[in-house]
Amino acid sequence: MGNSPSSQRRQPDEADKAVNIIYNPKISTTKQNVDFVDVEEVKTLIPQTTKPTYNKEESAAQDDDWDVLDYETKRESKVESGKTDIEETTKGKNNKKNAEKQIRLRIIFFFILNCALFVLICVTAYYLTNERAPPEPNYKLCLKCEDIRGHPDDPLEHIVETDGTCCLDNNENLKYLVEPYASRWMKMKMHEENATFKVCNNVSRAPTEKPSIKVMGLSHVQPHEHHRLHWNQKHEMAIKPDETLIKYRPDDGQIEIMKTGLYHVYNQVHFKIARGTAYNPAHMGHWVYVKRAGTIEQSEDVLMHNMETECEGPGSEIITSSYLGSDFQLQEGDRLYVKVNKKDTVIPEPHLNYFGVHML
Repeated sequence: MGNSPSSQRRQPDEADKAVNIIYNPKISTTKQNVDFVDVEEVKTLIPQTTKPTYNKEESAAQDDDWDVLDYETKRESKVESGKTDIEETTKGKNNKKNAEKQIRLRIIFFFILNCALFVLICVTAYYLTNERAPPEPNYKLCLKCEDIRGHPDDPLEHIVETDGTCCLDNNENLKYLVEPYASRWMKMKMHEENATFKVCNNVSRAPTEKPSIKVMGLSHVQPHEHHRLHWNQKHEMAIKPDETLIKYRPDDGQIEIMKTGLYHVYNQVHFKIARGTAYNPAHMGHWVYVKRAGTIEQSEDVLMHNMETECEGPGSEIITSSYLGSDFQLQEGDRLYVKVNKKDTVIPEPHLNYFGVHML
């Protein structure tokens, strides 16, 4: 097969290299990149002594090659330009979708927030319009009567007593239950610690202890072997004394004075006796005696005395009480005691019977 003029390629000379530089400035001739080539500079690269000669076949083939190259270059440029336009369009669409999505999310968030606020307002309005007063308490405040009453005859306001239990008639009157309880608790505490209240009008003068004692009745019937009553000094309502100033003698039921002074003496006794008749009336006798210091054993003086007589009336028994109390000048060594005409008629309740002495 013969070679056509278009298929034969000659070796490029200096002129071809110069022309190629004009069409493709990035080709390096001196191993350095040429960004811009001046035509005059190119002309200097073409040898002046040699002029290239081309035949028509070679020139046509070369023109075809240049046309193909130009076409491919333009085609690639259009493809790159199309890709850039598509990317920019796609990016713009994505940005628009993201903005629309954010707007929708904000709208949904504010809608949920408004719904929650509306529900909260409705619930608050419901409770405010349907608010009711708290139910009345259905319980009672109660204490044992012995814990709030210092004496059986002490009156208690706003207190209802039932079987030894004292309850408030109205829970709003709490102070009528608390104050007596606190007062009695303080007295018991002071009694256990053998303490007394001290009031000083003149702070420069130290207070002095005054003798004081109180003993309670026994909780059993005393045998009628003699008329003298005995007492319980260990009862919770008893007042324990300073035995260097005054003391109780349990063997003979006497209170012994250890310090000379003016004293208040008091005694209460409750009786239960059979009712008598007009010819044989029932009677009750109650005495407080003192045995003076330095006298013989059988010598005794009556300090106080009470006698009652009961005749006919309803019922077979009579319940009565006798209270004696007065002030006396007593000497160191004096002894006090109580007698009744019949010891077995004394009601055996400690809080009904007591015997006390204290210095004024």
